[in-house]
Amino acid sequence: DALCNGQLGALVSPDSIEQIAETLVTILQGRYTNPLMYNPEALRQRVINTFGFTQFQKKLYNLLNAYPPQ
Repeated sequence: DALCNGQLGALVSPDSIEQIAETLVTILQGRYTNPLMYNPEALRQRVINTFGFTQFQKKLYNLLNAYPPQ
């Protein structure tokens, strides 16, 4: 899940224009429940810590070691 269940962004239905609009208004009004949305540097760091190259390397290493060559 790219948004980590709402921790790294706003979860909305991509098919609901109303839900997208309501969420954008909520964010712009400063009423969104996740304070990380208003701290771009902290949000950026969380995204890097979660999905950055180091995490990619760890996941790839674990996957490759889970299936040893035959």
